[in-house]
Amino acid sequence: RGDGDVETAGLDGMAATTAAAGALTGMAAADARLAHDEVLARVVRRSTEAWLLAEDDFSSELDEMARNGYTAHAEMKAQAEEGEYAGMLRMRTVRVPQFSPIVARSLLAFHVRSVAAGYGHVLALTDAGQIYSAGYNDRGQLGLGHRINTASFQHVQTFADRRVRQICCGQQHSMARVEPATEVILEQRNEVFVWGNGILGQLGLGRRGITKGRLAPHRLAALDHEAIVDLAAGANHSLALSASGTVFFWGHTEYGQSGRTRGAADYEVEGNLKFFEPQPVPGFPEGAVEKIACGATFSLALTSSGHVYSFGWNEAGVLGMGTAGRAALTPNRIPGLGPPHTAPCVDISCGHSHAFALTDVSSDAHIPLLRPLLGSGDVALVCKAAPKDFLSQVRSRRSSGGGEGTTRSSGPSRQGPTDAFFAHSFVLASRCEALKEMIAKSVEDGRFYDGPGPDETTEPQGDVDAAAAGAAPRRPLVVLDHKDLSPTTLRALLAYLYTDSLSCPPHRYDNLKRLAQHLGLEHLAHLLEKAIDGRARQNFSGPLHLPPQPARDVDAPVSVAAVESSFVRDLGSCIEVTGAEGALGEGAGRHGAADMAFFIRASDLARHLAGAAPDVEEGPVLEFLEDLAAKARDGAVSDDEEDPKLPLYCGHKFLLGRIPYFRALLSGGFREGAENEAEEVFHVDAGGFLEDGLTLSALRRFLLYVYTGSRAQVPEDDPNGTMALTVIAGRFGAPSLLRMCEQRLSSFIGDDRGNAALILDFAQRFSLPRLEKFSAAVLGVRDDAEVADAAVSRDGRGESKGA
Repeated sequence: RGDGDVETAGLDGMAATTAAAGALTGMAAADARLAHDEVLARVVRRSTEAWLLAEDDFSSELDEMARNGYTAHAEMKAQAEEGEYAGMLRMRTVRVPQFSPIVARSLLAFHVRSVAAGYGHVLALTDAGQIYSAGYNDRGQLGLGHRINTASFQHVQTFADRRVRQICCGQQHSMARVEPATEVILEQRNEVFVWGNGILGQLGLGRRGITKGRLAPHRLAALDHEAIVDLAAGANHSLALSASGTVFFWGHTEYGQSGRTRGAADYEVEGNLKFFEPQPVPGFPEGAVEKIACGATFSLALTSSGHVYSFGWNEAGVLGMGTAGRAALTPNRIPGLGPPHTAPCVDISCGHSHAFALTDVSSDAHIPLLRPLLGSGDVALVCKAAPKDFLSQVRSRRSSGGGEGTTRSSGPSRQGPTDAFFAHSFVLASRCEALKEMIAKSVEDGRFYDGPGPDETTEPQGDVDAAAAGAAPRRPLVVLDHKDLSPTTLRALLAYLYTDSLSCPPHRYDNLKRLAQHLGLEHLAHLLEKAIDGRARQNFSGPLHLPPQPARDVDAPVSVAAVESSFVRDLGSCIEVTGAEGALGEGAGRHGAADMAFFIRASDLARHLAGAAPDVEEGPVLEFLEDLAAKARDGAVSDDEEDPKLPLYCGHKFLLGRIPYFRALLSGGFREGAENEAEEVFHVDAGGFLEDGLTLSALRRFLLYVYTGSRAQVPEDDPNGTMALTVIAGRFGAPSLLRMCEQRLSSFIGDDRGNAALILDFAQRFSLPRLEKFSAAVLGVRDDAEVADAAVSRDGRGESKGA
């Protein structure tokens, strides 16, 4: 805080190191002695002022800069000669913690486009390309030509006649990427300037003057012939990236930060001055690096392929290799991050000892909405290689009078949820034909697992009669017999079936691949073939995660023929009924076990087809509805009512019950819930949705999204269809789908004011504040009255009402 009561945020008062705390204690003791010795106090005060003003040091720097043709420092020299810096010294700026954000008033006159923060100093870059700095300045890191701390932002005069493109801060040093001088603009050679602490070589200026650092920005001449496009600073090391994709390093290398440590000469023990000037870092794909980032003692590099490389000290596991400790002396690609393991990475960022990577999720085929269901279900799967005591226990129960095909025992059970893996029959049956046949065979043979499920206790519940005990769910018991099967591979297999992704230890790739081939899972075998090929080319240190795989170009070079995922198609078939003429009873779904049924009365369907259906329903759905109506007229529907219920879609309570609307419906919160209370299959009348202005096409898209997470369910070229799906997502309570629909509607707007007015009206009527704000911004309206006027005008038309 200075005399102007200006505060800077971020100096939290708790960041002082142990050494700094000791220094403060020593200073307190020294102050006590100085209070009784006037001569000593005067000497210390003048010595301190001389160090902070740095007149001699800065004078020599100015002479060096003048020899290099930089005249912008004349003003800084005049300030020093006129005593302005001495005035700043007398302000006695002190550290004051700022515990909540405040406006930096000294920057109010400028349009700041980016900021950078070091240990205790801040740089601000304006849209005019000028730098302003504030904070600690004990090593000249503010670039002001002195060592005086300042609580208000000061202009860095070095760049008064230049335009700065990028700034970054290390612990006590700073860097800037500056537009080239006029005579070299055509060559597009950005210049790099450095200033602040250089004792560990972090300025890259070589051995000269390293003990005192630099009080004002100096050009890093070693990079003059490189087209630098990105800079990054660690605690005491620095990186630069050229347009050709070459990464340069300089600074502290004690912990392997250089990324090119090959021997003792590359450590500071023997080669302590080797990296005091920029050196290229090998180990990246040629010309592939697009961005760099630095933590305290480590670095990351992002490549054009969407992969991330890390090197340096692995404190707290910051290198992403699955372990903590040790160092990566050369760049290593982070396993499980980037294609084909995840979506491509598009950005990276580092803290002191943590890191983030941003992926382009729009490239994923679907969202794994079924992942939370893993570990539960109505089918039990066990490995034949399971512990002998479990299988022998099953056999003993079957032979001890527990009934044919039962494994229930009259006494307390020793088996727990870990004895078997639980899954949902509709997932297994839709994803794998072989598992579907095994489930059917288990039911046919009367082989059931009646032990405790994943959420059931194994403890006896007191006096429970046989009838009550028999009410427990009877899960088909599927015993998998394959030489490559183990609990680990079975767990990875189930994860793939539920999410279309794979999390598997590398040493199990071959086993899982053979199991996938045995079960006829071609896409899984294809993913594992690629994973095995990747394992042969680099050393993975952690589990591999292969996410949803979008379709690839047929000409793409892969080790085996590309196999497209069938995940969306498989699970999408779960909402289909066995036939339009089928009864709405148990097993009406294509893969059985459906306990919800969406239907429409024949009369409602006839009215819909005679009215809005041809205009609002999608082609395939309209064709299905017309066929359904024709069968109803011909009496081909097995419903004896005068106005029969016509089956549309199937559903599952445990899955749809996770949606707020259906949770309330199933719990009896609506009239339909009370009417279905005694029914084994819960019936949902879709005719009510039509009365609310919704469409059956949107209902189908919603159900497909719930089952598959497919982003393709949001129409790309049908604004009306997207509006209908938006209404259903908001009505039913699906926030992730609602956000995707709003984003798609925003893309339909573009710069078209007519579309913006139409969607603004839609957003207001259905309470979509995000979409309303975006539409209003396109129209340039600011208050509620203008928004209302824009919504009713719509280019002079008042008829379009969206969905």
